[in-house]
Amino acid sequence: MATDSTTSQALREAGHTRPWRALVWKSARESRARFWTSLGFLVLLVVYIVLSGPGFVAGYTRIHPEESLTYSEYIWQALFNYYLQGFWIATVLILGFGGILRERATGVAALTLGLPVSRSTVLWTRVAVGVGEAAALALVPTLMIPALSALAGRDYPIAQAAGFGFLLLVAGLVFFCYGILLSTIIESELTVPVVGLITVAAAFSVMKVKAVHRWSVFDVMNGAQSISPTTHFIDRPLPWLGITASVFASALLLIIAVNIVRRRDF
Repeated sequence: MATDSTTSQALREAGHTRPWRALVWKSARESRARFWTSLGFLVLLVVYIVLSGPGFVAGYTRIHPEESLTYSEYIWQALFNYYLQGFWIATVLILGFGGILRERATGVAALTLGLPVSRSTVLWTRVAVGVGEAAALALVPTLMIPALSALAGRDYPIAQAAGFGFLLLVAGLVFFCYGILLSTIIESELTVPVVGLITVAAAFSVMKVKAVHRWSVFDVMNGAQSISPTTHFIDRPLPWLGITASVFASALLLIIAVNIVRRRDF
């Protein structure tokens, strides 16, 4: 209770002078536990997969001598095409949860609505903070890959790690924006993540169907159309059409969310 009182007082004091600063502080404070937990988990995931990579590749070669598995292919398959991509999507989806609707359910919405700013400003501030956190969740783990690979006695170019991190972030922001949209529609703290994760899993399954697979946002995120089939490094132009479509979809989801927040009775 004392912590809540201190937080409320600090927010009021900051809101009287610089409302935008108060909103940034509030958004960062609300999401910090989710952000740091997510970052720690993704870092540990990358550390484990990279450091165990040489042993896995050697073991795979012994068991399947007729099939070649390079270290770079292992990194792409294990991280960018599977574990890192999947868990990153889940973490940024969860980052989008919260907002005024959730605050109404917990009885603290009046504090936010009492600040001298519009509801859309409150939402856009959450988006800005969330995008910054999503960028950290994408780039910190991926940029660790070259250094960790060196510790494991392997080489992985930093330019490749940065390229895959860029694709993961820019194309994948649509999932963060989807989380933002859900938070403006559903009030229940438990229902939002369940609905979000189920629909993302359903989308993943649908995108595997041949008729729509070429439009898969997951393949834009992992750079499947831009990599060499032998090295699994990016050696072709980035999928700019898919990136543009993902950015457009993200913007559309945010516009819908803003309009819902503007019209909703809190």
